[in-house]
Amino acid sequence: MRRRFTRFVLALLWLLIVQDVYAAETELSFVRICDDAGEWPPYTFYRVENGKKEIAGYAVDVAREILESNHIKYSIELPSWKRCLLEVRKARQFDMLLNASYTEERSKQYLYSLPYYWTHLYFFYLQQRFPDGLGEMEKRLLDTYVIGGLSGYNYTYLEHPGDSMDTDSVTYDHLFLKLRSGKVDLITADYEIMQGFAHKGLDLIATPGMQYTPIPNSPPQGYHMMFPRTPEGEYLKALMDTGITKMQKDGRLQEILDSYISPTEQVRSDP
Repeated sequence: MRRRFTRFVLALLWLLIVQDVYAAETELSFVRICDDAGEWPPYTFYRVENGKKEIAGYAVDVAREILESNHIKYSIELPSWKRCLLEVRKARQFDMLLNASYTEERSKQYLYSLPYYWTHLYFFYLQQRFPDGLGEMEKRLLDTYVIGGLSGYNYTYLEHPGDSMDTDSVTYDHLFLKLRSGKVDLITADYEIMQGFAHKGLDLIATPGMQYTPIPNSPPQGYHMMFPRTPEGEYLKALMDTGITKMQKDGRLQEILDSYISPTEQVRSDP
């Protein structure tokens, strides 16, 4: 009887030790963040000040405030979008990425944070290609044109056949070059991102004859941080969700956004 009790106590002590080690390993002290090398202004982009190049933006500021308030150090890199997705999913080089829209396929491979900003989806086109504008163009007619997008991005909101889209471009300036050269008929992109590039000095929609219009019946698109499906990813998701909720309640999220795009230029972010 005494031996059984001893074994029970030893097993209990071992369980407590394992739990303490697991907790220590799960509580992160350093987080490796990535996002798209093609940039996603005003949320993530390169900024040059006093000859020094740094990664800045709304998403960077939000992540930094949450991590620093929890005494967690971090690094941020902008590799290719596909590499960022892969390395986060496999929990190898990066622990989280900053800007991702929701898809069912991604939700099976990653953990999502709460949405912490919203964008509005537009079509961009040249007036000489559509002199009467797009209007309420029917989907069956829209399917006869080539729509341009970026490689690896989510375009499920279009309900547009993938093989009739051109998604070979990896940067927006290359994508708009295709539009101007007639290789695509129109482009789908987030209005806020085009505004962000303009504030960076790359005004992609300043081309003479460039037109843009909201995609009909398209609701605001929420953006999230994404994490691997690991215990560390779950811990990080919970940490960021708590911070996002607090910053939303305090009005801090809107305050940071206002510092990048003036309120008069914003399409209201809340869905």
